[in-house]
Amino acid sequence: SEELFPAQALIILSIPVGIGCCIFPFLPIKAQIFSVLAAIASVIYPLSKRFFKAPQFILGFLCFGLTLPVGYFWAEGSNDQAALLLYFGHGFWCVFYDSIYALQDVQDDLKVGVHSLITTLGNYVNHGLFVLSSVSGLFLISAFYCLDKSIVWPCCFLFALYAQIYLLRYNNYQQLFIINGLLGLLLWLVL
Repeated sequence: SEELFPAQALIILSIPVGIGCCIFPFLPIKAQIFSVLAAIASVIYPLSKRFFKAPQFILGFLCFGLTLPVGYFWAEGSNDQAALLLYFGHGFWCVFYDSIYALQDVQDDLKVGVHSLITTLGNYVNHGLFVLSSVSGLFLISAFYCLDKSIVWPCCFLFALYAQIYLLRYNNYQQLFIINGLLGLLLWLVL
């Protein structure tokens, strides 16, 4: 793997931060509040791995999850119940896929004492992933139902999450992480 130097990381980070700063003044006040909270959570997240046994929940519900209320308030959404269901479905899905990603680093995490949901679950990783995917799927199915959309797609989404648990036996965690990116794109397109 190639090494990323701090100067390179700052240059790469400046692009989305710059875009966000340009958009920020045009957001409604509620969206601005959630944007600031998500930015703070993004700074705290790397540190949370040292103190919190399941930092993926911070990533899923605060760092990534708070982007949903930003979009909701920007679009002046009118279905609060569906938005809340989408938030929880998205949050549990993020915890699910980041936990799969964490599987590739589990030995290193154990050596240096960094926490993750994977190290916390131990031998019950597949059970934990099953629960996360089931809860995510149920929230997404409920959200689609509230939006008067077909629930076929979130049912297929749930099946794809279950299939990933089965595919864990092949230890190709990076590929499964990429699959989740594609699922996210499809979810965005369907909504």
